[in-house]
Amino acid sequence: MNRTISYTDVSARYLIPFIFDAAQAFPPNSRESQAARLIGEWNQMRTDDNGDGFFDHPGQTIFDAWLPIMVRNTLGETLDGFELKQIWLNAGYQTRNPRLEEHPSAGTLVLYYALRNSRSLTGVPHHHDLFGDTSPDKVVRQSLSEAVAAAAKVFRTPMEQWLTPAVEQVFFDTNANRIPMTSPGLSFRLPLYANRGAMNFMAAYGEDQDSPLVRYVNPPGIQGRLAPGERAEDNPLLTNHLEAYQNHELLRTYLNREMVEANSLDGQVIRLDIPGDRPKL
Repeated sequence: MNRTISYTDVSARYLIPFIFDAAQAFPPNSRESQAARLIGEWNQMRTDDNGDGFFDHPGQTIFDAWLPIMVRNTLGETLDGFELKQIWLNAGYQTRNPRLEEHPSAGTLVLYYALRNSRSLTGVPHHHDLFGDTSPDKVVRQSLSEAVAAAAKVFRTPMEQWLTPAVEQVFFDTNANRIPMTSPGLSFRLPLYANRGAMNFMAAYGEDQDSPLVRYVNPPGIQGRLAPGERAEDNPLLTNHLEAYQNHELLRTYLNREMVEANSLDGQVIRLDIPGDRPKL
């Protein structure tokens, strides 16, 4: 599985160019210019390569602080009185136990197209100016100033040390709809969240069209359950997929009886005697 896809920030590449352009108006020695420089030095990957429990770059911290402020400063007044206002203003990232994949929020998408439209880049006429009488670059700068000021109160250290805690990958005992998937209370964690869902798979033809190749990596709850009194570490069907997921690997899926029997560790055959005619498919 692709490591870059797993950890790339979903919004940064689209919005950082607007920060660059607007930040040119700040004095070179200002905190805002330093913040814009750090954002530019960030590789736009949400990674923890040294395993210290923190994301690797302060540019990510500053961008994460800027984005929700920018969305609020752009859409907030327009959405006053709108019942679903907070949903549209929610532009942050999941910071604890994500259950869903990250994607640009609705407010982030509106912000992006508003910025593009301000430069006549959308090709679609807009009939409402979300920036009002203020230039978009000024709103970008104002939001960056607010983000830097807010972050400075939290960290109280040099800006190069503004690192936020990394988000763990959690495999729950229920799915996103809270439907049980495995033994109650059985959950696993990996040190870093990968933005590619809890189950990944690939299907392709083998040497010929009659030899399909299927590879999966499943969340532990789907891959296996615990028998009464069994420990998770004693069940290889739980832990091998966890290791493969962390290493961006996929495991072979066996598609016929011969392959299954040749690679089985243990098993129990259950035969069902269904009375009456079987339903026709």
